[in-house]
Amino acid sequence: MMRVCCDQRELHRALQLVGRAVPQRPSHPVLSHMLLLADAGGGCLRLTGFDLEVGIESQVHGEVEQPGMVCLPGRLLMDLVSRLPADGRVTLCGDNGPQVWLEGGGGQRCLLIGEDAEEYPDLPRLSSGATQWVAAADVVQGLQGTLYAVGKPQPDLSPHLGGVRLSIWGEGCEYVATDGLRLAVVRRGADLDDQGKGIRATVPGRALRELLRLLAGCSAMDQVRVSYWDGLMVWVVGTDVVSCRTLQGEYPAWDKAMPKRFAQSVKLEREALIAALAFEAAYAVSHSNNVVAVTLLPDAGRVLLRAETDQGWGEHPLAAEVVTGQSVTVALNVRYVLDALRSMACREVWLQLNGQMGAAVIEPVSEGEASQRQQALVMPVQIGGAT
Repeated sequence: MMRVCCDQRELHRALQLVGRAVPQRPSHPVLSHMLLLADAGGGCLRLTGFDLEVGIESQVHGEVEQPGMVCLPGRLLMDLVSRLPADGRVTLCGDNGPQVWLEGGGGQRCLLIGEDAEEYPDLPRLSSGATQWVAAADVVQGLQGTLYAVGKPQPDLSPHLGGVRLSIWGEGCEYVATDGLRLAVVRRGADLDDQGKGIRATVPGRALRELLRLLAGCSAMDQVRVSYWDGLMVWVVGTDVVSCRTLQGEYPAWDKAMPKRFAQSVKLEREALIAALAFEAAYAVSHSNNVVAVTLLPDAGRVLLRAETDQGWGEHPLAAEVVTGQSVTVALNVRYVLDALRSMACREVWLQLNGQMGAAVIEPVSEGEASQRQQALVMPVQIGGAT
């Protein structure tokens, strides 16, 4: 038995969110469904999607005439609700097991045949653990600044490189990601507490991408509650919840790879550098090795970008403030550099080098809080080689 009536816009929004955790090719048929719970006490309809890796929950305010619970086909339910009038009401009602009628405000009516709610797998739940509150804007900045460097699934890739190493403590947080060829770090706040307090875990990139999509609709004042216990991470944003199991294994000692001093440092306009690299990428990508040679010319006060193939070559000079160092040429993966630059929200960046074979480090020229720092490391490529 179940009968609940709610707003189409709210239901559509919740279905689109929860549907991200409904797999298209489920390992078990019931996973292609969503779990719906009409809660009379809370006056809402709760929705859950779970693919055994990432769980997403949301709720919609509604008039619950009869509480109940059922599993309905996720994709079909999303499609049907999206086609109902946006300014109308939607009613879900049923009294025959997993069969539920979907009724629109304009007289539309259809029957959905689902599964018993008892067949749906239970989401892991926190019984205790550490909890931190973080500004939604800080989480967005941390994820945008690191997710691009998460390793893509490969047979020889360590599983924990498929996630972001997340540390949250007191007034600070740190996000780290690497795929072995590049490294991204975003850090904010005071020094990390060495006493074991706070949250430290490696979180799968996919779960964090879903969280980032959820946070896209948040304001600068919104807060995210982050909880962690025994390998389970849970984010709560208003009435929406994203949960997942963390990745096991020791994360690389990334701080040893990040240079502390540089032989060459150049200040460049970020947008101009992006445009120049995008131009050179036409050659670099067509040659499939994605390599662009970056030459610092301190006497001329500029940087020269060059890419070449057997079909031709192109170069692009950029005016720059060369702060330290002598002339040097380093070959870099243009896609990696563009990913790093596009993850930053600043007018100017530092490009910092340690000769031809040292790693390149890009970071924003500080325009705000000194306690906030973003860095992107890209390993060099041997001229004529590929990454």
